[in-house]
Amino acid sequence: MTTGGRRRKRCSATPREALMAREPHPLVAELKSVREGAGLSVWEAARRAGLATAVVRDWESGRSEPTVVALEKYLAVFGRRLWSAGAEAEVLHAEAVRRLELETLPDRPTQPELPPVTPDQAAENRRVLAAALGITDDLPLSPAAIVEEFNRRAAA
Repeated sequence: MTTGGRRRKRCSATPREALMAREPHPLVAELKSVREGAGLSVWEAARRAGLATAVVRDWESGRSEPTVVALEKYLAVFGRRLWSAGAEAEVLHAEAVRRLELETLPDRPTQPELPPVTPDQAAENRRVLAAALGITDDLPLSPAAIVEEFNRRAAA
């Protein structure tokens, strides 16, 4: 095909084929086996997590990847936490795991040499975790918003 005398190069794969050929994130690949291991349908797992069925189906097929908050909600259905979900332990960088543990386990005694996690550190920890997982951090990034979200979750 020509346009203005130039030959237009045709793409060998349609956008759908290119998307389907993409390798899913190892964490996303684990989600279906976690759900099936619990004996839940996509619909039931999504309902319990407060997510749309299509969202969970897209994660499992690799068409989309979860955000940090959505993944936390989904894993909570199975009694798991983000840092102990399974195959992603190989994916996470050791520093991201350490930071996440410091942030999410407030009942765990802190080491004397480590100061408490500040709102700014919590925001940075989330960004590091999201980057390590290759997913989007969908929490507000301002320290005040993070403290507010933490307090809201603690009160729930």
